[in-house]
Amino acid sequence: FDGFRVDTVKHVPKSFWADFNTQLSNRTKSNFLLLGEVLHGDVGYVADYQRSGKFHSLFDFPLYYTLNDVFAKGASMRKLGDRFAQDSAYPNPELLSPFIDNHDVPRFLSQAGGDLSKLKLALACVTTVRGIPSLYYGTEVGMTGPKEPENRQDMAWGKNPELTKYVQQLLKIRKDTYALRRGKQLEMWQDDDVYAYSRLASQDE
Repeated sequence: FDGFRVDTVKHVPKSFWADFNTQLSNRTKSNFLLLGEVLHGDVGYVADYQRSGKFHSLFDFPLYYTLNDVFAKGASMRKLGDRFAQDSAYPNPELLSPFIDNHDVPRFLSQAGGDLSKLKLALACVTTVRGIPSLYYGTEVGMTGPKEPENRQDMAWGKNPELTKYVQQLLKIRKDTYALRRGKQLEMWQDDDVYAYSRLASQDE
């Protein structure tokens, strides 16, 4: 296996995680990934677990709340610019894991009133911005769930083949484009309706 996904990190002291993650890194292969879940919307709070807690990666909950506001609820696109402007708080924002769905929050489609076009736009953003995108089961078939336990229902296999194909295409584009996986993210424009960015790398695969 390639790493650990560690749950409920904020309920254990950072001093423990610093020791645990340091010792684990010394005993595993060099690219072993330590991904922590810190359910909190404040960048400074989350960032300190990457710094002091020695996690390589964290689920990007601050960005999750922004993505939900912008794409599901129609808030100004400038909120994306404001959020990415805080990336300097993280030791390594390129290793964060952006997402739009997980088991502790309402599913995106329930927040977006069932609008698949909003879901597609949010997925396109998550798979092209900096970081390592995380896809929660069921998002690729358009599952809904406004709260627990509805957001943790069994997988609805084959529910929406067209959406599944769309997600597969996004992931293929990411896999085939080096800049989308390793490139620097540059803001190109922002206003209330548009947030444009580019991904730049010195070489392409």
